[in-house]
Amino acid sequence: MESVVREVTLPADAAGAWSMLSDLGGWFGAEVEGEVALGEVIRIDGRRAVVERMDEPRRLTFRYLDTDPSRVEITVEPIGDRSLVHIQETRIEPAVTPRPEIGFALAER
Repeated sequence: MESVVREVTLPADAAGAWSMLSDLGGWFGAEVEGEVALGEVIRIDGRRAVVERMDEPRRLTFRYLDTDPSRVEITVEPIGDRSLVHIQETRIEPAVTPRPEIGFALAER
C-alpha cells in the first residue's frame, strides 16, 4: 500500500493542537460539509469520508469512500508545551468487489 507521511510541530499543547486539526476545513484548506464526529459521513472538498476514530486530543482517523479510497490518520504527540502532529494517508483497497457476483454463486446452489 502506498502512504504519504507528514509531520509538523505546533506551538501548542495537545488540546490546542487538537482544536486546530479537528477543524478539518482550516487544517487542510478545504471545504468540509457535515459534523466531524465518530461514525459521521462528511465531505471534504466534495469527497465523501467517514470518521472512523476520534480519541481527543490524541487521534483522528477518517477514510475516503470514493473510487480512490484512502485512510488518513492524524496523531498528536505532546512535547512539553508543543505538539508533534503526524499525518499519514494510506491508499486502501475498495471495501466492495467490482464484480458483485463473487461470493454469491455458491449461495444460489
